[in-house]
Amino acid sequence: MPAHTRDKRAKKESYKKRESKVTFGGDSNRGTPDPKGKSKNAPSRDKEEPSSSESGPLRYKLPAAKQTDFDPPRGPVFISHHEVPSLDGQGKIAFFETSD
Repeated sequence: MPAHTRDKRAKKESYKKRESKVTFGGDSNRGTPDPKGKSKNAPSRDKEEPSSSESGPLRYKLPAAKQTDFDPPRGPVFISHHEVPSLDGQGKIAFFETSD
C-alpha cells in the first residue's frame, strides 16, 4: 500500500503579528469593536442612551422595621411527634418536633 502524504496545514499568524501589521488608522480591520461605543465617523443615531437608573440594578423598596424585628429570638417550642419503646423494655423514647 502506498503511504498517504498529508498536505501541510497553513499555519495562522498569531494575533500579535496580525495586530502589528494593521495600520493605526483603520477600525475596519479590528477583530473586536471599540469599547467606547460610537466612533467619530459613525453617524449619530436618534436613539437616546438609557439613563443610569434604567440600566442600573433593580432597587426594591423595603418595608419599615417593626419593633418585633428587634426582639431577642425565642427558644424552640417542642411538640410531641411520637414515642418508641426503649430497647431494654423499661420505658419509652419520646421524639419531638420543633416549631416556631
